[in-house]
Amino acid sequence: FTMVITGFAIALWVARKFQLGDVKQQRTFGFSVGIFNYGYFAIPLSLLLFGREVTGILLVFNIGVEVAIWMIGVGMILRGGESEKPWKKLFSPPVCALLIALPINLSGVDAHLPDFVFEAIDLLAACAIPLGVLLIGATLADLTKTFKVREQTSTMAWGSGLRLGLLPPLFILVAWLIPFPVELKSVILIQAAMPCGILPIVMAKHFGGDPEVAVKIILPSTILSLATIPFWIALGLPLLGLR
Repeated sequence: FTMVITGFAIALWVARKFQLGDVKQQRTFGFSVGIFNYGYFAIPLSLLLFGREVTGILLVFNIGVEVAIWMIGVGMILRGGESEKPWKKLFSPPVCALLIALPINLSGVDAHLPDFVFEAIDLLAACAIPLGVLLIGATLADLTKTFKVREQTSTMAWGSGLRLGLLPPLFILVAWLIPFPVELKSVILIQAAMPCGILPIVMAKHFGGDPEVAVKIILPSTILSLATIPFWIALGLPLLGLR
């Protein structure tokens, strides 16, 4: 949660300081830069480098990421200009699902639920990533009709610079300074090295942001991360005492 809202705060400050577009574009910039690729890239990389134990911690870590995205990102940034009551902005269906699921899990009530409930959840969960990829692809296909690469180059440069250049060493430094468990340090290192998340393209379109700005931030970040991910992980492994 802290990693995401820190990214939101820094990115929004930069967008306003350097006037990166109008208010909607600045909000989309802050939202897109603040969210790292916490699932599609991070989970397979975690399995590859650290195994199932650390990946389990990563999935718990991602609960905080989801709360930050839906409560602060969508609720207060993308929908910041709406006149809706504040509590309606904060409590979206994904947040309500988390608030219901966590007490059930922590209290042990889930052990008494019938098997068909878990079967239904498993089927829905298996659809999540493929459906997300389809939504992103459909949105990208729609945006290519008006997409112009030469416009908003400063937005693209600032987006990649913050996500891949400034935020990774900041989070690695925090993991180095604070005596977190080794598993959590491993998760922070992986997430710090990630490029911008991909789903903000869809979310910007759905919640009143500027999806074209999101694309111009996320695509360069993803391409450049092929070089920066190995760099930050190679730097962070010995610094944090990880294997």
